[in-house]
Amino acid sequence: MHADWQEGAEVLHQLLSAHRSEQFGLDYGGWLKQWRLLPQSVFVIDRNNCIVYVEYVADQRREPDYTMALQAVQQATVE
Repeated sequence: MHADWQEGAEVLHQLLSAHRSEQFGLDYGGWLKQWRLLPQSVFVIDRNNCIVYVEYVADQRREPDYTMALQAVQQATVE
């Protein structure tokens, strides 16, 4: 469903979800074992598949810092 939306909206970035598996959280250090969930987090990955920005949101009632994430995206697309 996400792929269909992405194509229709001409969105080029990828959105990933770990809704059914804790493996992503374990691999990337974000798994909150006591609550069995992932914290809100943002990863920006450049064209070389290198992680260039990470934010784990400590207070799950807050949103990530979208301004910083967008700056990281812009910087990653320039390099």
